[in-house]
Amino acid sequence: MDENVANTGKRRERKKEETRQKIIAVAMKLFHEQGFHSTTMEQIADQVDVSKVTIYNYFPVKEAIVSEALQAGYRKIRAEQIPQLIREYPDTRSRLMELFRMSHEWMAENREIYKIYFGYRMQNLCESFRDQGKRSGFEGVLAATIRVGQEAREIRQDMSPELLARHLEMMSGAAFMPWLVDPDNYSLEEHLGPTIELFINGARCRK
Repeated sequence: MDENVANTGKRRERKKEETRQKIIAVAMKLFHEQGFHSTTMEQIADQVDVSKVTIYNYFPVKEAIVSEALQAGYRKIRAEQIPQLIREYPDTRSRLMELFRMSHEWMAENREIYKIYFGYRMQNLCESFRDQGKRSGFEGVLAATIRVGQEAREIRQDMSPELLARHLEMMSGAAFMPWLVDPDNYSLEEHLGPTIELFINGARCRK
């Protein structure tokens, strides 16, 4: 009896996760095809073949769908591309720069989606400190890279990789701000290079 109840619960959770992933896939496809603002929850529900109420049970707003899609993308980068970065790039600075280059490349190709996501992140910034599920996911990618730098003694070891990554993510957000305003005249090396330098070496005057 207990085993049957447990199996039923597992099936229910599996189906809920399948529905969640289908909502994300369908919504992101529609956002790319017809634009974020032109896509309604009704359209998403119709293509997923569920009620609009069901969509809202999973995601209270469309922006939350974008946020979760990006979180999944960052988890994939962390699992698949961090080991490759470690092999191909010799130090923490070059690895971080490549991560930001990859991120910027995606942002440039999906500017409307990123602007929506960035605004949503700023609105929920304080909440993200209490609820890890509302963080970007990029923090985990940065933490994994920083941890390798700590092991190589390139990065200080008296702070956790997660704390350092949180600070770096905030710094990089400020460095990307000019791109949101004037993308045609934005230089990744000019804006992110000093940010990474400041993160790794600090602001202390060096003799």
